[in-house]
This record gives sequence, C-alpha cells and structure tokens, in this order.
Amino acid sequence: MAETINLRFVRKRKLRETADAAAARNRVTFGLSKTARTQAAASETRAAAAHAGHLRDRTPGAAGDDES
Repeated sequence: MAETINLRFVRKRKLRETADAAAARNRVTFGLSKTARTQAAASETRAAAAHAGHLRDRTPGAAGDDES
C-alpha cells in the first residue's frame, strides 16, 4: 500500500524552502543586520572623533608655525 501524503504539508514545506532560499540570497546581498551596521557606524564615528582630537591645529599664524 502506498503512503498517504497530506498535500497541505507538502505545500507549506515547499513555501518554507522557497522562503529560506530567498532569505539566504538576501543575507548575501544585503550583508549585515541593522544592529551590526549601527555598531559599525558608531565605532567609526568614535574612531574619527579620536583621530580628529589628536590632529594639530594648522591655522596660519599659529604659534610654532614654520611657514612664515
């Protein structure tokens, strides 16, 4: 005797597999999650601010300026 198949389960399984494949494609396409993007942007902002804080003032006429 053949095994009975519930067509509703087969249809739902196929939809799930299709959705999983689309999700995998989107993960590759769009990359990072929103949380990871936010953390990376905050880290980059902190690094830029720290770097800017260490820059020397290069305004003309400043004390110690050798371009006279």
